[in-house]
Amino acid sequence: MKTFTKTLAIFTFFLFFVQFSQSQSAYRCTKFMNDTCGMVCADNGIIQTTMDGGASWQPIHTGYSQNLYCICETDLNTLLAVGQGGLIIKSIDGGATWSQKTSGVTTDLSSMDMYDMNNMLTCGDNGVVLATTDAGETWNILTSGTTEVLNQVIVTDLQNCYVVGTNSTILRSTDLGQTWLNETHKSHSRMSSVNYNSVAFYPGSSSGIIVGDNGTIMLSSDGGATWNASDANGVAVSFYHVRFSDANEADIVGQAQTILKTTDAGYTWTNVYLGAAVASNLYCLNFPTQLNGVAVGTDNTMLYTFDGGYTWTSTYGTHRNMRSSKTVASTSKLNQNYPNPFNPTTVISYVVGFDANVSVKVYDIVGREVATLVNSFQKSGSYSVSFNALNLSSGVYFYKFTAVNNNNRIDKTMRMILTK
Repeated sequence: MKTFTKTLAIFTFFLFFVQFSQSQSAYRCTKFMNDTCGMVCADNGIIQTTMDGGASWQPIHTGYSQNLYCICETDLNTLLAVGQGGLIIKSIDGGATWSQKTSGVTTDLSSMDMYDMNNMLTCGDNGVVLATTDAGETWNILTSGTTEVLNQVIVTDLQNCYVVGTNSTILRSTDLGQTWLNETHKSHSRMSSVNYNSVAFYPGSSSGIIVGDNGTIMLSSDGGATWNASDANGVAVSFYHVRFSDANEADIVGQAQTILKTTDAGYTWTNVYLGAAVASNLYCLNFPTQLNGVAVGTDNTMLYTFDGGYTWTSTYGTHRNMRSSKTVASTSKLNQNYPNPFNPTTVISYVVGFDANVSVKVYDIVGREVATLVNSFQKSGSYSVSFNALNLSSGVYFYKFTAVNNNNRIDKTMRMILTK
């Protein structure tokens, strides 16, 4: 009976995995902790992680089926995500296991930002704003003074927090969200009422940008005291996310895979990418490095840039100098470690498809290298190496296999779980 139950559970998980892999999902939010380690959250409670700057992604199954709209990392192993129906979930082992926290609301939570590892804000439908002072363990409902849908919250510093939402809503707090000032009247939009979807300020600068529906772009040059409309260069689609890369450069993503770029703090914009009328929407973008960026959206869409956002492609590696051939890629292989989960030792096996300098390294959830298992020249063939995690704490780790010579390069990353 136990064997049958175990087999049924494995078969059920397999069906779920196949169904998810084949279905079209919406990627809602992407965050990077450094130039290689990042996350994306999606519909159906799915989170994916990358350890190679977005070249490959590994799924994390949270155990929840609600859509996740925003994700945040607070320290080495602590992750939080918010989403549909007031859902707040937290992991303290790098995503291996998740627990639900009491939000006190049933409305969707759309955005989350942090001041430090303990103090965070989240916002959502019906004017909901929540705050935590204990790294997401408990949440308090704050008075926002509005019932509008609040689409994004950002914390620029201790005295400047902003929220934007429907009907041109702009809220500002100078006490980390405890009280809010409604500054909607300071917005001089071309339309009397428009939905604002995203807001950004460059750190240490008074320059701010708000984007919204119908091609709306609002600029502030005085730290948010006033806002004035900017020309979107004739683009009239809805914009969903804006992000500064330096004091003058910023990027916007939106409806129908639209991507705009400015190099003068938002006064003029260039349409650098535009999908077809039926193309998927882009909800979020992030730059793990100054040049490399990722934009995500509906229908499992991921777009990449390798020149700071001037050109975008749907294929990772385009415009990069070193690309592997299909033959080499098919003969090189990185296998799942065994056993997995493990404590404290496991074996990692791999196949080198060509004579190359080979490295196998282990990283923690935020991309810090914790072990180098292989760093030598190897002939083509099959290899294995043992990894001892006796001195590491429980959690999710990643192992990365790299093989490179003068003509080819292969990078493969997989996820493993240490359980003590």
